[in-house]
Amino acid sequence: FRYMLTETQFLNWFWNTARVATVSMIISVLVAALGAYALMRLKWRGAGLISTAILFSYLMPGIIIFIPLYQTFAAIHRTLLTALPEAIYANNQIIHIINGLGALMIAYPTFGLPFACWLLMGYYRSIPQELEEAALIDGCNHFQAFFKIILPLTKPALLTVGLFALTGAFNDFLFAFIFVRPEQYTTLAV
Repeated sequence: FRYMLTETQFLNWFWNTARVATVSMIISVLVAALGAYALMRLKWRGAGLISTAILFSYLMPGIIIFIPLYQTFAAIHRTLLTALPEAIYANNQIIHIINGLGALMIAYPTFGLPFACWLLMGYYRSIPQELEEAALIDGCNHFQAFFKIILPLTKPALLTVGLFALTGAFNDFLFAFIFVRPEQYTTLAV
């Protein structure tokens, strides 16, 4: 333990992993909660098609998409370097998309969101729609009904989605190995 804590960068790696996992979990839970609610409760054209697309994207393995995702991050990084004033990136104040933790914080939710949306869609389906209709009759809009009525009822599902997103980001090796090169930004899995 002494060697691990003093001779290696274990605490830095653990801090990097905790930050990436926490940010990706928060993004996954927020976006999935709102997206699944919109797909299940709001009536709009194309909701069924998007639900099916979410299912198919969940079935796609992540290894298929890491090269296009890396190219996208590199293009975003180049765009930021050319668009921002020279003083910002000369002092290393720019957020590094490639070879930094930003790539992992963006990439992990993209693969956790289909599962999270699919899980929450099933949970929203089990909540009686009459509860929301009663709130709408009492004067709430859809956002108020979601935050005051539906969201408190979905705490167990949100906790489940959060735990899956957290453990998925905490244990991932492939994306952390490909997107992050300097040892100071390495995660524990690598």
